[in-house]
Amino acid sequence: IIAQLREKNHDTQINSNNNFYQKHDTYLLEQDEKSQDNFIINVGALPPSKECVIIISYVTELDLIQGSIIRFVIPATIAPRYSPQKKGSLSRLNTKYIQSTPYIIQFRCRIEKIYGPNQEQYIARLNSPSHLVDIDLSMDDAYMITFAQKHTYLDRDILLDIKLSDKRANTFIVLESNAAMAAVTPFEEDCYLTLDSKQTNEFIFILDCSKSMKNENKIGFAREAMLLFLKNLPNNCYFNIIKFGTKYDCLFNESTAFYNSINVRIAEKFISQIRADLGGTEILAPLQWLERHPPQTDRARQVFLLTDGEVSNVSEVLELCRSMASSTRIFSFGLGATPSRSLVKGLARATNGRFVFIPPNTNIDIYIEEQLRKAIRRCITNIRVDWNLGINVENVPNELPPAYIDDRLIIYALTNNQTIPFNHRSSIEIRTDQSYYRLGITDSDRITNNNKMIERLAAKALILQLEHCKISRTTQKKVRFEDIADNDSLKNEIIRSKQYRKQRIIDLSLRYNILSPYTVFIGIEKSLADKHINRILREVPIQIVADDQPIQSTETVLSSSRKSVDGTKATTFTNQQSVDKPVHIERTREDVLLSRHSIKNNNWQSNSPKHVSLHYHTSTPVKSSVTTQNSYSTLATHHDETHSVTHDKNIVYYLIHRQDDDGLWHFISPRKTIKELTGKSLSVFQSSETSENTKILVAAIIIILLETKFIALQSMWIQTVGKARQSLMYYFNNNWQKLIVLFRNIRMILTN
Repeated sequence: IIAQLREKNHDTQINSNNNFYQKHDTYLLEQDEKSQDNFIINVGALPPSKECVIIISYVTELDLIQGSIIRFVIPATIAPRYSPQKKGSLSRLNTKYIQSTPYIIQFRCRIEKIYGPNQEQYIARLNSPSHLVDIDLSMDDAYMITFAQKHTYLDRDILLDIKLSDKRANTFIVLESNAAMAAVTPFEEDCYLTLDSKQTNEFIFILDCSKSMKNENKIGFAREAMLLFLKNLPNNCYFNIIKFGTKYDCLFNESTAFYNSINVRIAEKFISQIRADLGGTEILAPLQWLERHPPQTDRARQVFLLTDGEVSNVSEVLELCRSMASSTRIFSFGLGATPSRSLVKGLARATNGRFVFIPPNTNIDIYIEEQLRKAIRRCITNIRVDWNLGINVENVPNELPPAYIDDRLIIYALTNNQTIPFNHRSSIEIRTDQSYYRLGITDSDRITNNNKMIERLAAKALILQLEHCKISRTTQKKVRFEDIADNDSLKNEIIRSKQYRKQRIIDLSLRYNILSPYTVFIGIEKSLADKHINRILREVPIQIVADDQPIQSTETVLSSSRKSVDGTKATTFTNQQSVDKPVHIERTREDVLLSRHSIKNNNWQSNSPKHVSLHYHTSTPVKSSVTTQNSYSTLATHHDETHSVTHDKNIVYYLIHRQDDDGLWHFISPRKTIKELTGKSLSVFQSSETSENTKILVAAIIIILLETKFIALQSMWIQTVGKARQSLMYYFNNNWQKLIVLFRNIRMILTN
């Protein structure tokens, strides 16, 4: 039975009073209009002892995170969505949620090996942040990944990370008969690395403090991230913090406050008192507060929103965000096992921001730092794309969002049922205000099987564009004032625009056989006789997600190399410990570094074709025992190295949080601190340029120390160093030569 796609209406819904559906077995797959990451399947009547196998085929773009990791996600459960109207969780069909289910999941994932022009591997490492996996390395053309445990339940999403090697192509083109796709990574020289001098930035941090954030210590990690965020803000900016649950609370009553030492201390106290104690997840209210307090005309607003995102009113939230898109960008973070992906992605897409999903038991500071760097840097804007394919095509998206360093731009060309005439002149031209690129299309870029994969991806991208398109700035301003004479006509114009968008989505959905919120897949099995007399509705229960269980726990993952006889399998083990610790920062004692913890996950690294590496990190002291001798010896070998990495992070955190708002450091005993950090006396670094100002010398030493010894943690300290450099430049009256000489002398002393 192959289901057919139809437009949603009353005739396509399963109705017990409909005689047609009474006489036939009907199978229905639909997408929730309000929460578009939810899909519902209704299965027709099954005779006793019979089974029904449902195959769902789909193609999707994979997320690129941290510049070099492709993340493959298979949703395995649906958390109950919080309904603000009902003040509780909402399931559209009153689905039953239970602690454990009688069914399990099987998983087999085949990842094709990809090689460059010189036969170098493009895949450097495979790992799963969510599950224990076996990785079969024996195949010549692919890696096969399966679950290591026999019984795996659907209590969390399946995450698979594919780390790409440094030696890989950043740009590629794929061509089908009716569509084309180009993936482009901007060059670093195209991106400005400084703030726009004519623009003042507002940074607003919105944190979900609902009860669900307590699980897996998500609220603790969020507090740490906010402190890092606070210390890395640039000078001459404005900021605010909003926490929300059933109600919301703002740090400052005004929309934002100026970033200075007094307000920073107020914010630190506010952050230290944050708990996951505000009830449900009512995200709409704080966003409405932002709309009522818009930024001044000469400011740009950057919003960082952290949530586990299990809400039912996604469409209403996104509609509000679209109305603020002209002055506000939202950088959204989805936390935990099952955040609402339609909400987290939609918030970013509707405002030209960025989104990221952070798996359970993961420190979120690196993700915050990465997004903060994007928010305070100038980006590539006004990107224009021209396809030279010999026929007219539709660009998708028709307006490209701003691009940042390490971003991946995916651009589609969609024809109107015309075949692309490929020849040697086929190319794509990408223009920006700073540069011009022409990418030729070769015969090797074409897909010969023509399974319409690119065509469907392009159509889906166009549907998403229509779903998230923004209200025009002119219309948005006018509708806010009810005393405008033609207010009714403007509202009618908006309604007509929405109706047009809906019809266009339906047309694209039916034409390219892609499910949308307004269409439904229906499969009908005609019965030979009217034998379905006493039908019983049976709903398959959903297992409660891992981070909603009463026992809060976090995994301490031990990845071990236990080879089979042929040496082709990598197996991983875990040891679980519960963690729910409040974060306390002691700012008066310099000899106590901040205690930070991170969790490394099971992974395989491709240094050689069949090499398996071990990484071991703990969140709390853990007693581990592994039965195999090889595993135990490997743990002992790598423990000291891992401990060193943790110690390095503690030092970096300490230096970040000790930096004053002027970009310098003030220690009660700078000589003792520098001695502990470098192993050398402060006096050996003295020079004529810094003899009268110890703070300047200390700042210069810390800059070089971070840039040399802690280069692996650059994403954490890059903003800290930037602020310190600005202060030193001011001290030296913008004399770069003096600063370079000072840095060179310090670097020589540190390396000797």
